[in-house]
Order: sequence, then C-alpha cells, then structure tokens
Amino acid sequence: MIINQYLEMFLRSVDKASPINMVYDIGASNGEWAMTMKRQVLPNTEIFMFEANPIHKSKLESTGYKHLIGRALSKPG
Repeated sequence: MIINQYLEMFLRSVDKASPINMVYDIGASNGEWAMTMKRQVLPNTEIFMFEANPIHKSKLESTGYKHLIGRALSKPG
C-alpha cells in the first residue's frame, strides 16, 4: 500500500514537533492502512482500529493491534 506523500510528510512533521501517541483508524476494514502507517511513518505510535463489518474480524485480530468490531444502530428521527 502506498501512503499519500503529502499525508506522510505532514504526519512526520507533526510527530517531530509533538509526538503522536495514538492513531484511531475509523473504518479500518482489514487494517492495512493502519499497519502501513505504523510500519512506514509512525513506528512509535499506538494504533486503535474501529470496524463495523464483522467480516474483517479475523484479519484485525491477526494484526495484534487494539481494535473494536461492531455495529452501532440509531433510531431515525
């Protein structure tokens, strides 16, 4: 997976000025984006992934990162 070069430059500069301790990946899917960010850009950052679709459960569990899988329902109106 290729990380957007501008996003990578931005995150590196922010992390250098004030370390990024946690990244929340909302809509993590299979966790590929978060794992790539951790590996390539923010190796000292903790990752927490959120995914609503339980089909991704085994893949997220295999990452070793914190994650939450579930669905939130709201009542219309």
